[in-house]
Amino acid sequence: MLNKRFVATCGMVAWFAVSAWAGPIKDPAAQIDAGSFSHSFSGLGSFSPCGDLDPITDQCTGLIGLYNDTGGFLTSITLDTTINVGLDQTLIDSSFTCNSDPFFLQCGITYTSSSGALSISFFGVLPPDMAAVDGQDGIPPLLPGCIDHPDAPGCNVVGHFTFDFLSLEGLNGWTDGNTTLFPGGETPEFAPPVFTDTATPEPGTSALLAAGLFSLALLSRRNYSSRSSRS
Repeated sequence: MLNKRFVATCGMVAWFAVSAWAGPIKDPAAQIDAGSFSHSFSGLGSFSPCGDLDPITDQCTGLIGLYNDTGGFLTSITLDTTINVGLDQTLIDSSFTCNSDPFFLQCGITYTSSSGALSISFFGVLPPDMAAVDGQDGIPPLLPGCIDHPDAPGCNVVGHFTFDFLSLEGLNGWTDGNTTLFPGGETPEFAPPVFTDTATPEPGTSALLAAGLFSLALLSRRNYSSRSSRS
């Protein structure tokens, strides 16, 4: 969060420099947080950073609760959308922020001026032996047996996460109607997320695999020795 706060501070300084022509910009932020009650990640499809609607006020929350139903660890996630073309990279750098904790090591934002394509990528994971202590090993799948009731007690922690589009101040810069960043000031739509999921073998499976490879190596060496003694 310190990195995000530093970036947000830099963005505020840059905002003063461009405010005369760009107008006020509420930090369009993106991060991935822990979650509990949620929707299927593989079935998300296109979505709005408006997020889930508050059941009482029917207003945008800026949060989308999800669960990982891919069966493997999500080791990278990229969100793609389109904003105005021809924007200066300095404005992009000062306006958009992202945060990779607690699941990933890094996040990055890329913008193509000619097409207006904007991508937010979350990536980089620690090896399993380090991640057990430090986290940042990607987003794990649901616990076994939880796919039919992912939000039930005991199933609603592991494998759950949230797309969070709120800034440090709790504002949603994606929905503020800014015409400098967004065509017509409309809230952009994100395409279905692009992701990589990596299967992690269970310890028992890894041990069996290692034992099998060791046995094959011994057998191969024995056959080689036998052929050598006969020649």
